[in-house]
Amino acid sequence: MNDARVRELLAAYVSDVLPPEERSQVQAYLAQHPHLEQEAQQMRTLFDRVGAGSAPPPPEAWSAIEAAIAKDAADAAAPRIPTPVQAPRWRKPRQRLGA
Repeated sequence: MNDARVRELLAAYVSDVLPPEERSQVQAYLAQHPHLEQEAQQMRTLFDRVGAGSAPPPPEAWSAIEAAIAKDAADAAAPRIPTPVQAPRWRKPRQRLGA
């Protein structure tokens, strides 16, 4: 095992989905490498917070989202004014010469 391999397995380790053999290898490696044990603990904290869920957004958040969607829909439905096509600069002298 090395740091890179343990980092690949860290999320599975913290989530308790590693096979027992790999789990014991990761545990042994973490015991010898405190910086990775700290990463594992931070990941556990993050997973716990995400797993705990969060409060629903306030009603005004949904109103703002709906207003933004309505504005985008109105902008998309508005007729577009085409941009006039201009001849490239190198063609303008020829046009003046009648060529």
